[in-house]
Amino acid sequence: MTPTLTDPIARNRAVLRATDMLWATDARLDVEDRLISINKPLTDIAIISDFPQIWANFRENTQGSAQILPHGDVLPLGEG
Repeated sequence: MTPTLTDPIARNRAVLRATDMLWATDARLDVEDRLISINKPLTDIAIISDFPQIWANFRENTQGSAQILPHGDVLPLGEG
């Protein structure tokens, strides 16, 4: 019997993580398209994501009003 050279559980986790990253990237493109179609600027935008690196330059596209927050049990948002 040939030994397994890769850990199938770790491989599946990596595939799922890559799939999640793809969905998050697609979500960002969708949000940007929708913001372009809105005629007025939005304020106090909060983006909650497991992949904050995808949203890194999103603030530049929203005049610096976006908060990029990691997904968590408690969100550090003030009352609006």
